[in-house]
Amino acid sequence: MSNFINPSVLAAEALDQLDYELVAGSLVYRDKTAEFSNVRGLKVGDSVSIRTVTDFRTDEFNGVAIDSQEIQQSSTQLTIEKHFDVSVKITSRERALNLDGVRKEIINPAMTSMAQKIDEYLLSKVSESQGLFASGSLLVDAAAIASASRAANLQQIAKGGRIALVDDELEATLLGTDVFHKFDVRGEPAVTALQEASMGRLMGIDWFSTVNFPSTTRTAGAGITVLDNALPTSNLQGSKFLIVLATVNTFEAGDKINIAGAKRSFTVSVQTLAGATVIPLVEQINENLTGLDGNAVTVVSSGLAYTQQGIIFNAGAYGFAAPPLDAAAGDRSGVASAAGLSVRVTEAYDIQTKETYWSFDMLVGAKAVDPRLSLLLGSQ
Repeated sequence: MSNFINPSVLAAEALDQLDYELVAGSLVYRDKTAEFSNVRGLKVGDSVSIRTVTDFRTDEFNGVAIDSQEIQQSSTQLTIEKHFDVSVKITSRERALNLDGVRKEIINPAMTSMAQKIDEYLLSKVSESQGLFASGSLLVDAAAIASASRAANLQQIAKGGRIALVDDELEATLLGTDVFHKFDVRGEPAVTALQEASMGRLMGIDWFSTVNFPSTTRTAGAGITVLDNALPTSNLQGSKFLIVLATVNTFEAGDKINIAGAKRSFTVSVQTLAGATVIPLVEQINENLTGLDGNAVTVVSSGLAYTQQGIIFNAGAYGFAAPPLDAAAGDRSGVASAAGLSVRVTEAYDIQTKETYWSFDMLVGAKAVDPRLSLLLGSQ
């Protein structure tokens, strides 16, 4: 039997093609796969706890005594949520193909489909971004792009390795701006933008696009209140509840809320009606709010509808894991793993139907493990 039919060879070829096809999956860190490395027999529902970096306050020493701070870390769970599979019926014709033929007719289209499914799944997590920049003139010119970049600065998304991923409509907007395609503005990259529709790097951001971006439209609530830190246990890092004075109007689930003086916004998890003194949050409080008692709490894009069309982020904002499956028992099976990805290929013969199948499958989990590092772009 030719070695190209060996499932381990097929798995290695599939892994290489999958890595090539991924868009969103290639822009985030895939190191979270290592968190599952000591576990065998993994399945959907298995998870690991990931601790996020704490946030400290810097004081000025008064020459008398220091004001020490407790280490209050937040954490999040990364769960294996998906088991993706592409199964193909194999006939004598496919068995007669050489490796190039198998790659072209089976592996490449199977992994193109798998990559699209992974990207769609990963991008379903963009709503977990902690920040939101919404505008009626989103990225329409250099000034609008600079405004979005400034919002990322205010959210303290590090400039080193800053990435933007936008949908195809916003890509068309960007490529139509002078700042992307004028040679006297960008030099040689402008030629590439015109000839290849490749956006490249601009204003300290690497720009990418995908047709899989979920263009969800929502209307923000109009809630307003002030932070209440009267109790020493209120609004500490690690809590998922924001303690406030009685709210006015409604905070809707999914609203991004700003606290005056805070570095970043937070996301409301449950609709909160007027008069409430607690606002449940999606993410744990992950910055120091102790000095902001009485500061205003407002909704980003208050009362307005917006459509999410992209994100500006650092790769570490999203955790992606594709841990290896065990080789299938009782069948010819091979597993290939590299660079945080893992694909299993199994050849199975169904004695009832007298047919042979090749199954390409993998486990996947994803989450905004540090939503502080991601900013949604919304068009109003």
